[in-house]
Amino acid sequence: RYGEASILLVNNNFGSGSSREHAPQALIRWGIKAIVGESFGEIFFGNSLTLGIPCLVLHETEIFQLQNTATENHNADIVIDLEKQILSVDKVSFSFKIPEPVRESLITGRWDALGELLHAPEETLKVRDRLPYINGF
Repeated sequence: RYGEASILLVNNNFGSGSSREHAPQALIRWGIKAIVGESFGEIFFGNSLTLGIPCLVLHETEIFQLQNTATENHNADIVIDLEKQILSVDKVSFSFKIPEPVRESLITGRWDALGELLHAPEETLKVRDRLPYINGF
């Protein structure tokens, strides 16, 4: 019944032990676009950001409330506003936590390091040419 879900609701330390990019890649391929939980494994969090998946942190009681709402109404619309840091569902809103540099990179699209490099090839080559570990010391 949750096959069409695009937001994954999780609990404490989600992704801990999944140190490779495969875990968030699998979630993307399943259709997940955001993850909301109590906390995240550090490497999982970083790999998710690299793929553009926001990992948002709410308090345990708020996660429990969201999970109950999803259980009672699996068609409930969860709306995430990264700019305002607000998650809304069924007329209830929560303020979520996300590190400011992460929030900013997701809003501006700067989370995509490869895209950034491909967007400015001349500048990328200039930086490459200045790096001593590429051109010798």
